[in-house]
Amino acid sequence: MENRLYLMLIEADAGPSKVLVEGRRYIINCFAVAESLDAAKAPVDKYFSSGGWRNIEVQKAKEIPPRLSVLPTPELKAAARKAADQGVGFVVYDKPATTKH
Repeated sequence: MENRLYLMLIEADAGPSKVLVEGRRYIINCFAVAESLDAAKAPVDKYFSSGGWRNIEVQKAKEIPPRLSVLPTPELKAAARKAADQGVGFVVYDKPATTKH
């Protein structure tokens, strides 16, 4: 089976960090390269937990075309390139999410 590029919208609570507010909920765009959407979503919790994130929730997920031209910002393009090279790439938005559970 061929690997595809997936984009997931994730919300999570930040752990200890020099740049984020610990305990605040942030929005993360995460790219993953995998054979299926389920395979892309499977390691998300473990991956982000190992980075100190808590209460990790995948809000939306979809396959996207592997063309970087469809991505609107340089940060998203860089994260997609990282996913192509390393399997996962992501962008954390510096404004905390407005929802909290």
